[in-house]
Amino acid sequence: MTKHYTKNNIGKRLNELRLCYGLSCVEFGFKCGVSGVAIYNLERGKSTTMKRRSIENIIAAYGTTKEWLLLGEGDMLPKGKIRFEQNNYAPSNLKFMELKIKNAMLEKETERLWKIIELQMEQKVFKK
Repeated sequence: MTKHYTKNNIGKRLNELRLCYGLSCVEFGFKCGVSGVAIYNLERGKSTTMKRRSIENIIAAYGTTKEWLLLGEGDMLPKGKIRFEQNNYAPSNLKFMELKIKNAMLEKETERLWKIIELQMEQKVFKK
């Protein structure tokens, strides 16, 4: 029997796990090496794929299981909630990481726009 998934199921489970720990998207992602933007997009269904490494990091960092995260089967936290130190998330580091991610996204967008401009310039040259 083939099981069908709506594209937002993983995102809904990520959101449930994140809220269980009371973390923002940035804090949640910082702990497992995934950008806060990626977590936000996954939770809202804007992105539906995750790298295997990211899945493994989330499982290791938050004590969930692969079956629960990917399929919704079993308990979310079979061994209970993992306790984190109070100062585990340094605000300055989080802000720096978020700015770094946004900067990388802006660089990619700038690169994409320059390619479009170059293509349009080439088309104008050939039309003359």
